[in-house]
Amino acid sequence: MRLLPLATLLLILQCCSPSNGSDKENALKYFYVYYRMPLYGELNLAEDSIVFKISEVDSIHTLNYIYPDGLELSDTVTYILKADKDFHPKYISSRKEAKPQDFDYVGHQEYKINDKVYPIFKYASNALTTDGCITHFWTPEIGIILTRSASWGDFGKLQTNNDSINRQINLLAELLFQDVSFYKGCTEEMELIPRDDAEEFYKEKSKGLQIEY
Repeated sequence: MRLLPLATLLLILQCCSPSNGSDKENALKYFYVYYRMPLYGELNLAEDSIVFKISEVDSIHTLNYIYPDGLELSDTVTYILKADKDFHPKYISSRKEAKPQDFDYVGHQEYKINDKVYPIFKYASNALTTDGCITHFWTPEIGIILTRSASWGDFGKLQTNNDSINRQINLLAELLFQDVSFYKGCTEEMELIPRDDAEEFYKEKSKGLQIEY
């Protein structure tokens, strides 16, 4: 049996080994597609690529969404969440001009796709501000799959470069869209009472709050 020259053997190994370039191409990438829907009915799509990092300690999930410099939303957004309605969630933005935001658990639902159950947790930020409430929908397996302006109807949907994950996200989004009482509105109170009554409710609710600057 003839032995292959060392140079030939090294060349074969190099050709058969996965390259760093290929690894980078196959790395999971995340971005949000924003559906901006003004009152006059136009649909504007915008995509923001992000770096997504997640850690879990004692069932508490820390999600970091890093928007690279140069984008409209250059920022690092951190969610601290737990699949527990009694846990106090946190939403933190690294932007210097960002003000502390109220971030509250609203409710959760379970949706089944092909016999697999996905819990979806709904949170609301800035629930006490006029036209400022944003709702966030989280499923522990994937992350924040949707954010939505409760006043204007604009929403952002998570997407990746993985077709299987996108299929899960898109199916869950369709189920959310159909579950109108859960998907729309800001908090449970806002969904159950008329807008004028809701505004009066929040005025009364915020009277005892101490605001620090």
